[in-house]
Amino acid sequence: MSRRIRREAIEHYRSRLQQAVSCVSVGVLSLGQPPQAQSVDVRSFQLNGGEKAPLSGSPLTIRLGQQFLVRQQVSSSSIIVTAYNYTIEHPSEGEVVSFQWHLGGETGIDFPHVHIGPAMSRRDSAVRAGEAHKIHLPTGEVSLADVLRLAITELEVEPRRDDWEALLSHTSSER
Repeated sequence: MSRRIRREAIEHYRSRLQQAVSCVSVGVLSLGQPPQAQSVDVRSFQLNGGEKAPLSGSPLTIRLGQQFLVRQQVSSSSIIVTAYNYTIEHPSEGEVVSFQWHLGGETGIDFPHVHIGPAMSRRDSAVRAGEAHKIHLPTGEVSLADVLRLAITELEVEPRRDDWEALLSHTSSER
């Protein structure tokens, strides 16, 4: 694959994700180093170098990362997401919700799933009291745009852009 085409595909994808992030945060999405245990073709993005980024008009923060491959086509390339972690947290209550997909690892959980954090679950629950955040609820693949839309529509994060709905709709359909 032409390095130029590869770079252009990665930058186009990063730019689209950055626009989506701009709907709720001033955080900056940057290209990370390829994971050591993975193929050199696997790349990653992180928001604010893996640190939490504040969400607008809210005490909530987001931490996000994504791994992907660039698939070559005849004269262009496309992005294939291979793993992600989109976590929304409350400063005093902890994790609100975390959408994850990671291959392999110690747990053997390699399907897309969501963790409902202690900030959203009662500690005195009748089912796995105090442990709801440990349950891996299967989700199917979840896009970053879907998580940002959730933050705005369900978690009362104030959108920073008037065009957030159109932008998130466009971003979730493009790779």
